[in-house]
Amino acid sequence: DGTAEGLVTLDLAEGDGNRVRWRALDVVGNGPTVFEQNIKVDTQNISFTDPFPDPGGWYRETSIEAGVTITDMEGSGIDVSTIQYRVSPRNLSQYGAWMDWDEGAQTNAQVVNASILAELASSGRNYIQWRAFDIAGNGLTTSPHYRIRVDTLAPVFEDFTPGPWDYQGNETVEVAIYVNDGELGSGVDMATVEYAHRPLGEPQVEWGEWKDAGMTGVVERTRFSVVLDLTGGSVHQVRFRCYDVAGNGPGQSDAFEARLDLTAPTIELVSPDSSEKQGDGSVYLVLRILDEHSGVDRSAVDLVYALDGNLAMGTEYHLNEL
Repeated sequence: DGTAEGLVTLDLAEGDGNRVRWRALDVVGNGPTVFEQNIKVDTQNISFTDPFPDPGGWYRETSIEAGVTITDMEGSGIDVSTIQYRVSPRNLSQYGAWMDWDEGAQTNAQVVNASILAELASSGRNYIQWRAFDIAGNGLTTSPHYRIRVDTLAPVFEDFTPGPWDYQGNETVEVAIYVNDGELGSGVDMATVEYAHRPLGEPQVEWGEWKDAGMTGVVERTRFSVVLDLTGGSVHQVRFRCYDVAGNGPGQSDAFEARLDLTAPTIELVSPDSSEKQGDGSVYLVLRILDEHSGVDRSAVDLVYALDGNLAMGTEYHLNEL
């Protein structure tokens, strides 16, 4: 019928450098007719490079443009209709469903820059992943897990000591507090921790200048202390502030109170009147002991009496013996 068909199997090289030449004669010897063709071979998967934003950085917004460069430089090119992505707001086990990438006007090409506006959590454990086929059908090739660390919350301060009614007997007072940036945060930048204090009174004085707490390092949560010189009043306020590694802040604490008691109790004889002479040797004494600040330590109230006036050699009783 004038038609001839044949099948050959060739071992070809990767790429577009393969060239085949065909030739043929007819039965009566016409020819040869020559036909040449290029045969492109692509057996390699696509690759993913240059993810953004930088997986090593911290970001203070939950809506972030995230993307990757998809390449098939020696191959058939990226089939943009197959590009998909998925996002996890926390850990590699929390990925959502694969979503089709909206390629818009992007056509198939050997290099495709794909990006989306990702809605993420305030967490250091957001991840995004990409996948696609090339035009030759190699794949489905999946990218590495690209982490996007987001922290939108400033550090917080908690659990201040001493307590609001724990009086201190010295103007040099050590105070302590926890600072916390949370399990999923970027960490407290301890070099940014500062404190300020002021005495309470009328009229109210302004806060003192912020002072460096003298620390370094990055922590999730820690307790630290500073020593204050609380002169100028019996009640003082102190507050703290700092930033986290992502730059959130300054996170500022409430104003906490530290109270001083630098005066001893007063003792007043209520009865009997010291000018009265008692009728017998059995005397009932009534005293008033007053301390307006920290209060009287009942376990430290003692009585010493002497029949000869020599108190140094007198008899001592503790309150619980009276």
